[in-house]
Amino acid sequence: MCLTIDAVDALDRGLITEGRFAGFLSVDRLESRRIPEVVREHLNLFASHLTKLRFLEQP
Repeated sequence: MCLTIDAVDALDRGLITEGRFAGFLSVDRLESRRIPEVVREHLNLFASHLTKLRFLEQP
């Protein structure tokens, strides 16, 4: 998963093309358009849960 996150970051920053991203993940270009959205959703959900946990841990 970490490599996928790095690839999404590289795609977002314009360091790799959509075709290179698709090849890196061994998926077609249609799927390569969906994957970054899913990864971002999961990262946002994780960050939200982490924030809640930190809030609950505060004395």
